[in-house]
Amino acid sequence: MNIDALVEYITTTPLIWLILTIGSFKLGIIIYEKFDKHTLLQPIIISYVVIMSALFITDVSYEEYFKGVEIIHFFLGPATVALALPLYNNLKHIKSLFFTNYDYSCYSRSIFNSYCSFLIMGIWCRTSNYFINDYKVNHCANCYYYI
Repeated sequence: MNIDALVEYITTTPLIWLILTIGSFKLGIIIYEKFDKHTLLQPIIISYVVIMSALFITDVSYEEYFKGVEIIHFFLGPATVALALPLYNNLKHIKSLFFTNYDYSCYSRSIFNSYCSFLIMGIWCRTSNYFINDYKVNHCANCYYYI
């Protein structure tokens, strides 16, 4: 087997981008596990940095890169659905693991309080002469902002 012909074939076809994508993700997994699964070293982040750096250095457009990895994009849709169906079927169990009734009451209170504070702030801004008299004010979508 001629190694030079294989290297020439890989580098002149879009196959190089598929190899780079899978290889960079594997590198990301290795780095992620080596650094005790640090949050900022997720495999997808490492992969993104490696791929974007390679595209920038080689001056290849994203469209050309995407032609090489279309197969991943093609299989990603069915894989997402295959993962989503069991999650949806077990939604009650998953919610019970993460949320309790106390959590729901805290969330609803915080959302209600945020809404009330925005409502009060909007009413105060509309009725206050401080904003209207001291600054040039523009009116956009029922909110005031400064220029």
